[in-house]
Amino acid sequence: METAAAFNQLGVACKFGGRFDEAAAAYARALPVAEAAAGAEPDLLAALLHNLGGLAHSRGRYIEAEACARRGVTIREKHGDACDVAADLAALAAILEGQERWVESEELYRRALAIWEAEGDDYETAMTLNGLAAVIRFGGRPTEAEPLFRRALSMVEAERGPRHPDSSTVRNNLAMLLNATGRDLKALPLLEQAAKDLDAMLGANHPATRDVRANRDRIVKGLRTSATS
Repeated sequence: METAAAFNQLGVACKFGGRFDEAAAAYARALPVAEAAAGAEPDLLAALLHNLGGLAHSRGRYIEAEACARRGVTIREKHGDACDVAADLAALAAILEGQERWVESEELYRRALAIWEAEGDDYETAMTLNGLAAVIRFGGRPTEAEPLFRRALSMVEAERGPRHPDSSTVRNNLAMLLNATGRDLKALPLLEQAAKDLDAMLGANHPATRDVRANRDRIVKGLRTSATS
């Protein structure tokens, strides 16, 4: 079990570093042991399913991700505490968000949010608010989403610091809402800061850095085109 737990943690580190193939290999080493011990030690399997779902989500493999996440939620609801359940509900919500299943995703995010707020966990509350705001935005309610993004950004900056990658993630999402509602000049400074911070923290080639940089460059190009037309 200790070896399997170590491979699970290695997978987490590799995924955070953007090394998805290495993360998958580490999780694959842990999974058979976790499956075999699931009756006596369900926590490791639930954690591994959470992480496998997150990896598949990051790779855009939403069907695979959903299967892992739903199984993890089932285990957590039987054996986990409230925080475990909330974490897995939010993870499943993000996967459904990737499939544009806005109504289902919003319901799960709201369930998770209620737990985190009751637990007094400001960091998890912030990140769940970020997910909820994204679902509401893409579901066609940007006016409702904006204050949620701003609240999430304020909270995650207070908990992790303004230069943390999670702060950059929320900043990017707020910027893209501003972009979608015609406020590119307000969006651009947020994206420039997020790109700078992610480059410093994660490196220029990390997927998160590349995504934010692409968003920034697209807005810069649009502003230049508007200025010359």
